[in-house]
Amino acid sequence: MKLSIVMTTYNGMEYIKDQLDSIANQKRKADEVLIYDDGSNDGTIEFIEYYINNNGLNNTWKLIVNEENKGWRRNFVEGIWSSIGDLVFPCDQDDIWHENKLEIVGNIMTENPQIQVLTTNVTNLYDNGDRKPSDNQDGKIVKVSWKKHIFRVDAPGCVYCIRRGLVNKSMNYYRVEYAHDDYFWKLGLFADGLYNFNKDLIDYRRHDDSTFSVETRKNRNVNARIRWIDMALDYCDDLTDYVNNDDTIVEKDKKVSVIRRNRKYLNLRKKFYETGNPLLIFQMLRYRDCYLKSRQLLGDIYIKYISK
Repeated sequence: MKLSIVMTTYNGMEYIKDQLDSIANQKRKADEVLIYDDGSNDGTIEFIEYYINNNGLNNTWKLIVNEENKGWRRNFVEGIWSSIGDLVFPCDQDDIWHENKLEIVGNIMTENPQIQVLTTNVTNLYDNGDRKPSDNQDGKIVKVSWKKHIFRVDAPGCVYCIRRGLVNKSMNYYRVEYAHDDYFWKLGLFADGLYNFNKDLIDYRRHDDSTFSVETRKNRNVNARIRWIDMALDYCDDLTDYVNNDDTIVEKDKKVSVIRRNRKYLNLRKKFYETGNPLLIFQMLRYRDCYLKSRQLLGDIYIKYISK
Protein backbone atom coordinates (compact mmCIF):
# COMPACT_ATOMS: atom_id res chain seq x y z
CA MET A 1 0.00 0.00 0.00
CA LYS A 2 1.53 3.30 -1.13
CA LEU A 3 1.43 6.34 1.14
CA SER A 4 1.36 9.91 -0.15
CA ILE A 5 1.94 13.07 1.88
CA VAL A 6 0.58 16.34 0.50
CA MET A 7 1.97 19.46 2.18
CA THR A 8 1.09 23.04 1.32
CA THR A 9 3.41 25.91 2.20
CA TYR A 10 3.30 29.69 2.23
CA ASN A 11 5.94 31.80 3.98
CA GLY A 12 6.61 29.05 6.48
CA MET A 13 10.31 29.46 7.20
CA GLU A 14 9.86 29.81 10.97
CA TYR A 15 8.76 26.22 11.50
CA ILE A 16 9.25 24.36 8.21
CA LYS A 17 12.45 22.52 9.20
CA ASP A 18 10.83 20.84 12.20
CA GLN A 19 8.00 19.57 10.02
CA LEU A 20 10.27 18.36 7.22
CA ASP A 21 12.47 16.57 9.75
CA SER A 22 9.48 14.83 11.29
CA ILE A 23 8.39 13.55 7.87
CA ALA A 24 11.87 12.45 6.84
CA ASN A 25 12.33 10.61 10.14
CA GLN A 26 9.17 8.53 9.97
CA LYS A 27 9.66 4.85 10.80
CA ARG A 28 7.48 3.98 7.81
CA LYS A 29 8.69 6.18 4.96
CA ALA A 30 6.23 7.84 2.60
CA ASP A 31 6.27 6.64 -0.99
CA GLU A 32 5.57 10.16 -2.18
CA VAL A 33 5.89 13.61 -0.61
CA LEU A 34 4.37 16.45 -2.63
CA ILE A 35 4.97 19.99 -1.41
CA TYR A 36 2.87 22.70 -3.06
CA ASP A 37 4.12 26.21 -2.36
CA ASP A 38 1.68 29.06 -2.97
CA GLY A 39 4.19 31.79 -3.78
CA SER A 40 6.36 32.18 -0.68
CA ASN A 41 8.78 35.11 -0.59
CA ASP A 42 10.50 34.49 2.75
CA GLY A 43 12.98 31.82 1.65
CA THR A 44 10.66 28.85 2.15
CA ILE A 45 11.01 27.70 -1.46
CA GLU A 46 14.79 27.87 -1.44
CA PHE A 47 15.03 26.08 1.90
CA ILE A 48 12.78 23.21 0.78
CA GLU A 49 14.84 22.80 -2.40
CA TYR A 50 18.02 22.70 -0.31
CA TYR A 51 16.50 20.26 2.16
CA ILE A 52 15.42 17.81 -0.54
CA ASN A 53 18.78 17.93 -2.33
CA ASN A 54 20.89 17.86 0.82
CA ASN A 55 19.09 14.82 2.20
CA GLY A 56 18.96 12.83 -1.04
CA LEU A 57 15.17 12.85 -1.20
CA ASN A 58 14.79 13.67 -4.89
CA ASN A 59 13.37 10.23 -5.76
CA THR A 60 10.30 10.53 -3.53
CA TRP A 61 9.97 14.22 -2.60
CA LYS A 62 8.83 16.89 -5.05
CA LEU A 63 8.41 20.65 -4.65
CA ILE A 64 5.87 22.35 -6.90
CA VAL A 65 5.69 26.15 -6.89
CA ASN A 66 2.30 27.38 -8.05
CA GLU A 67 2.32 29.78 -10.98
CA GLU A 68 -0.47 31.73 -9.26
CA ASN A 69 -1.56 32.06 -5.65
CA LYS A 70 -4.36 29.52 -5.30
CA GLY A 71 -5.24 30.09 -1.65
CA TRP A 72 -4.93 27.34 0.94
CA ARG A 73 -8.25 25.64 0.16
CA ARG A 74 -7.66 25.07 -3.53
CA ASN A 75 -3.96 24.39 -2.99
CA PHE A 76 -4.69 21.54 -0.61
CA VAL A 77 -7.48 19.89 -2.58
CA GLU A 78 -5.73 20.04 -5.94
CA GLY A 79 -2.59 18.71 -4.28
CA ILE A 80 -4.53 15.78 -2.85
CA TRP A 81 -5.99 15.03 -6.27
CA SER A 82 -2.53 14.99 -7.85
CA SER A 83 -1.18 12.35 -5.45
CA ILE A 84 -0.93 8.68 -6.41
CA GLY A 85 -0.91 6.90 -3.04
CA ASP A 86 -3.49 4.40 -1.86
CA LEU A 87 -3.60 6.51 1.29
CA VAL A 88 -3.20 10.29 1.27
CA PHE A 89 -2.05 12.34 4.26
CA PRO A 90 -2.63 16.14 4.11
CA CYS A 91 0.12 17.98 5.98
CA ASP A 92 0.51 21.52 7.34
CA GLN A 93 3.85 23.33 7.18
CA ASP A 94 4.32 23.98 10.89
CA ASP A 95 3.38 20.86 12.87
CA ILE A 96 5.59 18.04 14.10
CA TRP A 97 4.62 14.48 13.28
CA HIS A 98 5.39 11.72 15.77
CA GLU A 99 7.81 9.25 14.20
CA ASN A 100 5.31 6.37 14.18
CA LYS A 101 2.38 8.29 12.60
CA LEU A 102 2.61 6.74 9.11
CA GLU A 103 3.33 3.30 10.47
CA ILE A 104 0.39 3.24 12.88
CA VAL A 105 -2.16 4.82 10.55
CA GLY A 106 -1.03 2.70 7.58
CA ASN A 107 -1.52 -0.47 9.63
CA ILE A 108 -4.96 0.63 10.83
CA MET A 109 -6.11 1.39 7.29
CA THR A 110 -4.78 -1.93 6.01
CA GLU A 111 -6.58 -3.88 8.72
CA ASN A 112 -9.85 -1.89 8.46
CA PRO A 113 -10.91 -1.52 4.81
CA GLN A 114 -14.23 0.03 5.86
CA ILE A 115 -12.43 3.19 6.97
CA GLN A 116 -12.48 5.87 4.28
CA VAL A 117 -11.19 8.76 6.39
CA LEU A 118 -9.20 8.28 9.59
CA THR A 119 -8.36 11.13 11.93
CA THR A 120 -6.26 11.10 15.09
CA ASN A 121 -5.91 13.12 18.26
CA VAL A 122 -3.28 15.84 18.63
CA THR A 123 -0.96 17.26 21.23
CA ASN A 124 -1.47 21.02 21.20
CA LEU A 125 1.81 22.89 20.80
CA TYR A 126 1.73 26.57 21.73
CA ASP A 127 3.98 29.40 20.61
CA ASN A 128 5.62 29.58 24.05
CA GLY A 129 6.69 25.92 23.73
CA ASP A 130 4.05 24.45 26.05
CA ARG A 131 2.59 21.09 25.01
CA LYS A 132 -0.82 19.80 26.04
CA PRO A 133 -1.68 16.19 25.11
CA SER A 134 -5.30 15.29 24.43
CA ASP A 135 -7.35 13.81 27.26
CA ASN A 136 -8.14 10.54 25.49
CA GLN A 137 -5.21 8.25 24.73
CA ASP A 138 -6.94 4.85 24.96
CA GLY A 139 -5.93 3.81 21.44
CA LYS A 140 -9.48 2.89 20.40
CA ILE A 141 -10.73 3.31 16.83
CA VAL A 142 -14.10 5.06 17.08
CA LYS A 143 -16.66 5.50 14.31
CA VAL A 144 -18.18 8.96 13.87
CA SER A 145 -21.93 8.82 13.28
CA TRP A 146 -23.62 10.88 10.57
CA LYS A 147 -26.61 11.16 12.93
CA LYS A 148 -24.71 13.54 15.26
CA HIS A 149 -24.24 16.68 13.20
CA ILE A 150 -23.41 17.02 9.53
CA PHE A 151 -21.71 20.43 9.84
CA ARG A 152 -19.58 19.68 12.88
CA VAL A 153 -15.92 18.90 12.14
CA ASP A 154 -13.93 17.62 15.11
CA ALA A 155 -10.43 17.30 13.67
CA PRO A 156 -7.99 19.55 11.75
CA GLY A 157 -7.12 18.46 8.22
CA CYS A 158 -3.49 17.80 9.15
CA VAL A 159 -4.49 14.59 10.99
CA TYR A 160 -6.47 13.07 8.12
CA CYS A 161 -5.71 9.91 6.22
CA ILE A 162 -7.91 9.58 3.13
CA ARG A 163 -8.36 6.42 1.10
CA ARG A 164 -7.75 6.68 -2.64
CA GLY A 165 -11.28 5.68 -3.60
CA LEU A 166 -12.73 8.63 -1.72
CA VAL A 167 -10.12 10.98 -3.19
CA ASN A 168 -11.28 9.95 -6.66
CA LYS A 169 -14.96 10.41 -5.79
CA SER A 170 -14.28 13.83 -4.29
CA MET A 171 -13.52 15.27 -7.73
CA ASN A 172 -17.21 15.00 -8.62
CA TYR A 173 -18.67 17.21 -5.90
CA TYR A 174 -16.06 19.81 -4.97
CA ARG A 175 -16.51 23.58 -5.07
CA VAL A 176 -13.62 26.00 -4.62
CA GLU A 177 -14.98 27.43 -1.36
CA TYR A 178 -14.76 24.04 0.39
CA ALA A 179 -11.87 23.45 2.78
CA HIS A 180 -10.32 19.99 2.49
CA ASP A 181 -10.88 19.05 6.14
CA ASP A 182 -14.53 20.12 6.04
CA TYR A 183 -15.10 18.44 2.68
CA PHE A 184 -13.48 15.06 3.28
CA TRP A 185 -15.00 14.86 6.76
CA LYS A 186 -18.48 15.10 5.24
CA LEU A 187 -17.75 12.61 2.44
CA GLY A 188 -16.39 10.10 4.92
CA LEU A 189 -19.29 10.74 7.29
CA PHE A 190 -22.00 9.96 4.75
CA ALA A 191 -20.10 6.93 3.46
CA ASP A 192 -20.20 5.51 7.02
CA GLY A 193 -16.43 5.44 6.80
CA LEU A 194 -15.28 8.22 9.13
CA TYR A 195 -13.29 7.09 12.18
CA ASN A 196 -11.00 8.58 14.79
CA PHE A 197 -7.98 6.93 16.42
CA ASN A 198 -7.81 7.96 20.07
CA LYS A 199 -4.12 8.72 20.30
CA ASP A 200 -1.97 11.78 19.63
CA LEU A 201 0.19 11.32 16.53
CA ILE A 202 1.25 14.90 15.88
CA ASP A 203 2.20 18.04 17.77
CA TYR A 204 -0.29 20.56 16.40
CA ARG A 205 0.79 24.20 16.52
CA ARG A 206 -1.83 26.62 17.74
CA HIS A 207 -1.50 30.21 16.46
CA ASP A 208 -3.85 33.08 17.25
CA ASP A 209 -2.80 34.66 13.95
CA SER A 210 -3.31 31.54 11.78
CA THR A 211 -5.25 31.93 8.55
CA PHE A 212 -8.13 29.94 9.99
CA SER A 213 -8.24 31.98 13.21
CA VAL A 214 -8.22 35.25 11.31
CA GLU A 215 -11.00 34.05 9.00
CA THR A 216 -13.07 32.90 11.99
CA ARG A 217 -12.88 36.35 13.60
CA LYS A 218 -13.83 38.05 10.34
CA ASN A 219 -16.92 35.84 10.02
CA ARG A 220 -18.66 37.39 13.03
CA ASN A 221 -20.90 39.71 11.01
CA VAL A 222 -24.12 39.46 9.03
CA ASN A 223 -22.63 39.34 5.52
CA ALA A 224 -20.07 36.73 6.48
CA ARG A 225 -22.72 34.57 8.11
CA ILE A 226 -24.87 34.74 4.98
CA ARG A 227 -21.87 33.68 2.90
CA TRP A 228 -21.30 30.71 5.23
CA ILE A 229 -24.98 29.75 5.00
CA ASP A 230 -24.83 29.91 1.19
CA MET A 231 -21.82 27.59 1.26
CA ALA A 232 -23.63 25.24 3.63
CA LEU A 233 -26.61 25.19 1.26
CA ASP A 234 -24.22 24.25 -1.56
CA TYR A 235 -23.01 21.40 0.64
CA CYS A 236 -26.61 20.23 1.03
CA ASP A 237 -26.95 20.05 -2.76
CA ASP A 238 -23.63 18.28 -3.28
CA LEU A 239 -24.08 15.84 -0.40
CA THR A 240 -27.54 14.94 -1.67
CA ASP A 241 -26.08 14.15 -5.10
CA TYR A 242 -23.24 12.21 -3.46
CA VAL A 243 -25.61 10.08 -1.36
CA ASN A 244 -28.01 9.42 -4.23
CA ASN A 245 -25.35 8.63 -6.85
CA ASP A 246 -22.94 6.47 -4.86
CA ASP A 247 -24.07 2.84 -4.89
CA THR A 248 -21.94 1.96 -1.86
CA ILE A 249 -23.82 4.34 0.45
CA VAL A 250 -26.54 2.76 2.60
CA GLU A 251 -29.62 4.27 4.31
CA LYS A 252 -29.92 6.79 1.52
CA ASP A 253 -33.44 7.96 2.40
CA LYS A 254 -32.55 8.62 6.04
CA LYS A 255 -29.42 10.54 5.10
CA VAL A 256 -31.21 12.64 2.49
CA SER A 257 -33.89 13.39 5.08
CA VAL A 258 -31.25 14.69 7.50
CA ILE A 259 -29.74 16.86 4.77
CA ARG A 260 -33.19 18.17 3.88
CA ARG A 261 -33.87 19.14 7.50
CA ASN A 262 -30.57 21.01 7.64
CA ARG A 263 -31.47 22.80 4.43
CA LYS A 264 -34.71 24.07 6.03
CA TYR A 265 -32.81 25.30 9.07
CA LEU A 266 -30.22 27.07 6.90
CA ASN A 267 -32.87 28.81 4.83
CA LEU A 268 -34.55 30.07 8.00
CA ARG A 269 -31.24 31.44 9.30
CA LYS A 270 -30.54 33.15 5.99
CA LYS A 271 -34.00 34.72 5.93
CA PHE A 272 -33.52 35.93 9.51
CA TYR A 273 -30.19 37.56 8.67
CA GLU A 274 -31.64 39.17 5.55
CA THR A 275 -34.88 40.48 7.09
CA GLY A 276 -34.32 40.60 10.85
CA ASN A 277 -37.90 39.39 11.36
CA PRO A 278 -38.07 38.41 15.07
CA LEU A 279 -40.91 35.96 14.40
CA LEU A 280 -38.41 33.74 12.59
CA ILE A 281 -36.65 33.10 15.90
CA PHE A 282 -39.55 30.93 17.07
CA GLN A 283 -39.34 28.86 13.87
CA MET A 284 -35.57 28.55 14.25
CA LEU A 285 -36.07 27.13 17.75
CA ARG A 286 -37.59 24.04 16.16
CA TYR A 287 -34.20 23.31 14.57
CA ARG A 288 -32.02 23.56 17.67
CA ASP A 289 -30.65 20.10 16.88
CA CYS A 290 -29.14 21.50 13.68
CA TYR A 291 -27.07 24.15 15.42
CA LEU A 292 -23.43 23.33 16.09
CA LYS A 293 -23.81 24.59 19.67
CA SER A 294 -26.86 25.31 21.78
CA ARG A 295 -25.87 28.97 22.17
CA GLN A 296 -25.45 29.52 18.43
CA LEU A 297 -29.02 30.76 18.06
CA LEU A 298 -28.24 33.45 20.63
CA GLY A 299 -25.18 34.26 18.53
CA ASP A 300 -27.39 34.80 15.48
CA ILE A 301 -29.59 37.18 17.45
CA TYR A 302 -26.59 39.08 18.82
CA ILE A 303 -24.91 39.47 15.41
CA LYS A 304 -28.11 40.58 13.69
CA TYR A 305 -29.39 43.04 16.29
CA ILE A 306 -26.40 44.17 18.35
CA SER A 307 -23.00 43.51 16.77
CA LYS A 308 -21.70 45.99 14.21
